[in-house]
Amino acid sequence: MNKLMVKKILYSIITILAVAADSSAQSAKKPVVLLPLPKDSAGPVVETGYATLPATSYSGAAAAVSGNTIEHSLTPNFKSALQGRLAGVHIAQANGMPASEVTVRVRGTSSIYAETAPLYVIDGVPVYSGPREVKEAGIAGNWGATFNPLVDINPDDIESIEVLKDAAATAIYGSRGGNGVIVVTTRSGKGANVGRDDVRLHYYYGVTSETNRVNSLNGPQYLNALDKAWVNSGGAGEAPFPTASGLTRGEAENTSTDHVDRSLEPGNVQHVSLSSGYHSGKTSFYFSGSYHKEKGILTGNDLVRYTGKIKVTNQVTRRLSIGLNAGMNYVDYFNMPTGYSTGGGFNAAQRNLPVYPFMKSGKYFFPSDPAIYNLPGSNVTAFQDKANYDNEEHTRRVFIAANITYDIMPGLDLRLDAAMDQYYHTRRDYLSRFVRFGSVGSGNGREGVPTAYAGYEKYSENVYNIRGTLNYKKKFKGHQLTGVAGFEFYYNDNPYFFAEGEGFVSDYLRQPAMASFRNAVTPAALVTNVNSFAGYFGSAQYAWKEKFLAGATLRVDGSSRFGANQKYHVFPAASVGYVLSEEHFLKSVSAVNYLRIRASYGRTGNAGIGNYSSLERWALTNSSRYLLQAGVHAAGFGSPALEPEKQDQFNIGIDLGLFNDRISAAIDFYNNTTRDLILSYNAPPSAGVVDPGLWLNTGSLRNRGVELSLVTRNLVGAFKWTTELNIARNKNTVLDLGGASVASHPNIAVYEGKPLGVFYLAEYAGTDPVTGAELIYDLDRNKVPATSAAQIDAARIPHYDKPSAPKFFGGLNNTFTFRDFDLGAFLTFSYGNYILDEGERELSYLKGNNNLRESAVAAGAPRLLYNDPVAGSNTTRFLHDASYLRMRNLTLGYSFNRLLKNVKFVRNARLYVSAQNLFTITGFSGWDPEVAGMYGTSLERNLNQGITYMDLPQVRTFATGFNLNF
Repeated sequence: MNKLMVKKILYSIITILAVAADSSAQSAKKPVVLLPLPKDSAGPVVETGYATLPATSYSGAAAAVSGNTIEHSLTPNFKSALQGRLAGVHIAQANGMPASEVTVRVRGTSSIYAETAPLYVIDGVPVYSGPREVKEAGIAGNWGATFNPLVDINPDDIESIEVLKDAAATAIYGSRGGNGVIVVTTRSGKGANVGRDDVRLHYYYGVTSETNRVNSLNGPQYLNALDKAWVNSGGAGEAPFPTASGLTRGEAENTSTDHVDRSLEPGNVQHVSLSSGYHSGKTSFYFSGSYHKEKGILTGNDLVRYTGKIKVTNQVTRRLSIGLNAGMNYVDYFNMPTGYSTGGGFNAAQRNLPVYPFMKSGKYFFPSDPAIYNLPGSNVTAFQDKANYDNEEHTRRVFIAANITYDIMPGLDLRLDAAMDQYYHTRRDYLSRFVRFGSVGSGNGREGVPTAYAGYEKYSENVYNIRGTLNYKKKFKGHQLTGVAGFEFYYNDNPYFFAEGEGFVSDYLRQPAMASFRNAVTPAALVTNVNSFAGYFGSAQYAWKEKFLAGATLRVDGSSRFGANQKYHVFPAASVGYVLSEEHFLKSVSAVNYLRIRASYGRTGNAGIGNYSSLERWALTNSSRYLLQAGVHAAGFGSPALEPEKQDQFNIGIDLGLFNDRISAAIDFYNNTTRDLILSYNAPPSAGVVDPGLWLNTGSLRNRGVELSLVTRNLVGAFKWTTELNIARNKNTVLDLGGASVASHPNIAVYEGKPLGVFYLAEYAGTDPVTGAELIYDLDRNKVPATSAAQIDAARIPHYDKPSAPKFFGGLNNTFTFRDFDLGAFLTFSYGNYILDEGERELSYLKGNNNLRESAVAAGAPRLLYNDPVAGSNTTRFLHDASYLRMRNLTLGYSFNRLLKNVKFVRNARLYVSAQNLFTITGFSGWDPEVAGMYGTSLERNLNQGITYMDLPQVRTFATGFNLNF
């Protein structure tokens, strides 16, 4: 389906929605305030992580999702469940692996070299959410998807999620709030009725499969393409078979192996959680435990998660209360290579020749004699055998938080909080001598007798947070004042250890310490990285007669990450609001039950700049040796003036309620400018440093956009129909590069006045109608045959009209209920973004040892050449519109409440069937139009978001489950 068709579908949905909402709302009369925010017994509130504020007096920009919405998604992590639910929050999952990273951007990408992921706060405590401060090491360190640390959180424990988006909401987090803040509030016993237990049981089981499959050539098709390419290159007869194949032409003609089919298999998912809550009036408690097991669609890729949680509060005296919040989560994850990794996983399955058998003479087949020369990952079946390959990751998170609250006087209390979030991650790698691609002392890792390899890594993130706050609430004569002031100290260390070895006397030995050659490739690493923050803050919200609103926030932040000359920084913000519906001239308008305008301006920061970027750095590695003697070398310059990036944010919004709850809307316009943008300047080689970058705060960029959230109650009788729509557009512009040159990928460039991450490619011009040769445009716009990589590089131009970020994106949810039945249909969409499919390029040229996609031999494709000289060069031939409309979730449920009304111990029972990622409408010809990449640096994550390479597609799930409430 082409770009125009996707656009028409999206436009039609929005138009139908608007007409239906308008026509169905005419019968409503009574005006009621309706806010698209979570509610408790005291009315709508906003959770900021520091305080719970009345929504009626809050003039910042925030959006919320209820825990029930998260619970009903079929994803193992709550970040994926947020996709399409919140305006202005763009979410993409890297691939279909259960623990793969999920990229979240709130109101655009705000930096080039610094981190741009939001801050995650769980029950008021900032927690570790990635990325790692130290990269994974070893041969298999970057194989598979980047691990998502928050996959260990049980979605069923979540009460609500609040996303804070503007400076009025995030300035209280100072130098860590610039990328937005996601505040997660977990369930507690206070949700239960006083004096009665609230027991919940949730179970579901589902089967999974890939959402799409891209076909490669079978054996006869490949040999036919090989012979044609040979003839096109000037040869005659049959093409020479790859010399390293170990097969004869006759054997190849009798073989047709589907490596992709062997790698992909039906998966399944099983989830069960049990919780109990109780509230006596003075004491409340909440206990929960869960088990989640997912067998991935990529053979050998599995996840198992165990979680346990306890949350207790107690009113000790009239003035003194205490609380304890503790949890322990475990994840066992078995990874498989995919993406750019070189192992025998999903990428090798697409690349391997279809004439290679899995077995030959009762043994695993390899393209050549493994005793002489071995191609890594050439046999996906061998990699699926635990005797040959194992990549296990195990995580443990221990979360403990305690608080004491003392009521000093009515409306004023003192609260002390202390918390620890300890995240512990281990990884064990093993490659047998049959799949190992190198050997000890081989120089380039290719010649010599292959040996088995084992690696072991330990990585920890130990977060400690101490906070003291004074909280004030006062109502008098139409005035309402809420305030918080306090001090916070945050400390984080992340010890790291890595060891590896190769050459084992037995295939049963798998510990690096048992190897003949230990740490032969990478020296032993034992490193501890440390960072800390100290902050002083105050915030106040004021309302007069719930009509005139005002808010102010100030935070002073200091950090060990900042340069010696720039240790402390100030982050102020202010907001105002005006509820017009409280004015007499609107109270007589029955159609309008709520109308509020609000505006905010302030400054937030981004301290995601690395722990030691401001310091001069020295290293001790193998590269430090001189004449075989140990030594140290300069690793990087220091920047004593380095400071956090600053974001000056302006937001103006309108909240609207019409026709007695029938229509509610929130519209926001924002303009966020990042100043003191951190850029890297290269020193001359004579400086003698490994990392020549000098970090300076010299640039700026801007994100400007508009967001719409709309809720309509289209039908409200026995048959109910509710629609929720959110849609957002963000425009990113680089304002000033300060003379620096930015490079993250040969096909990506950065220009002032343009969005981040412009595709920089030669333009594909089709094929020569006579010869079938591939054509490109040169710089003079002449069509010329593509003959070499150098020629293609010389013809590169920026493609400003093909952005990697969408022009708009969002979600559309429809909920239907009739008696005891409920049906939910949730769509997500993205429009106007482009993807560079490097996997398609890899499988479109014959290089002697790779298969081809069917598109490479389809009508209109360029002629094939034997060992094509342009095989490694990208052009716009592989740049595609990736707009899509996806049925993210479809759920049909039935509640047994009426049937069980006489069963005293059962409050609620619901049975449901659900489908996740049921279908996708897109013009993209690759595996999946939703990509996030698997990158190791902030620069790559910020600029290369529109590149994919043989990534595993998203997973389609069909599940059935039930909820019981006792």
